Amino acid sequence: MVHDIAGAGIAGLAGVGAVAAVAAAAQTISGFGMNLILAPAAQLLLPGAAAVRLVTGAGAILNVGLLGSGWRWILWRPVLFLGLPAIAATILLGPVIGAAGARPVSITVAAVTIVAVAASAWASLPARLSGRAGAAAAGALSGVLNVSSGVSGPPVAVYAAAQPWTPRELVATVQAVFLPINAAAFIVLSSAPVPASALAAGAAGTGAGLLAGGYLRDRVPAALIRSAVLVIAVIGACLALAHALT
Repeated sequence: MVHDIAGAGIAGLAGVGAVAAVAAAAQTISGFGMNLILAPAAQLLLPGAAAVRLVTGAGAILNVGLLGSGWRWILWRPVLFLGLPAIAATILLGPVIGAAGARPVSITVAAVTIVAVAASAWASLPARLSGRAGAAAAGALSGVLNVSSGVSGPPVAVYAAAQPWTPRELVATVQAVFLPINAAAFIVLSSAPVPASALAAGAAGTGAGLLAGGYLRDRVPAALIRSAVLVIAVIGACLALAHALT
């Protein structure tokens, strides 16, 4: 469905860049929101697996940017326990998603986004799921969600919330988990081409959002941004679902 965004021209590319900027700024300030905001919006402009590639590519850029100053706080054992199952799930499911039509993928993205917003209220795990078993389960589910919709955050966020990590360790470790997951999804979905102009718009918007978020991080309450992320994500998901069903 490359023609969808190509037909939108400059307005479509500007939309990609603007949404990516808002999404990246939101995650830089609050710790989450990039994929929740961008995934459903991307389906409106580039329906199907190509939009998932666009989202995961932009997400990987943001992960690198956030790790630039925080890599020293990465907890590598959780990264392995979460990341390896996620990558395995991505590799296994990727060919299926790449061959799927635009409508099923768009509907999946919208549904996953809505469920993810609802799950954001779930802040704890049973004790038996907060160790290695919980990490493996959260990682595998995150990989499945990421390659099928671009929304990878909720399982890892729920797991991370149950850990005794400092804020810096949490942010750095989560970015280190998401970076290879996003990169793997971008690669395994290579059968769904994304226009270079759309990738450039997404990358430029992500970079701008990273800079803006860094400037606003101590000036805007993170709780306010988290609430805004959830509202924007639900609106985007409903629009994407309506678009897919028409």
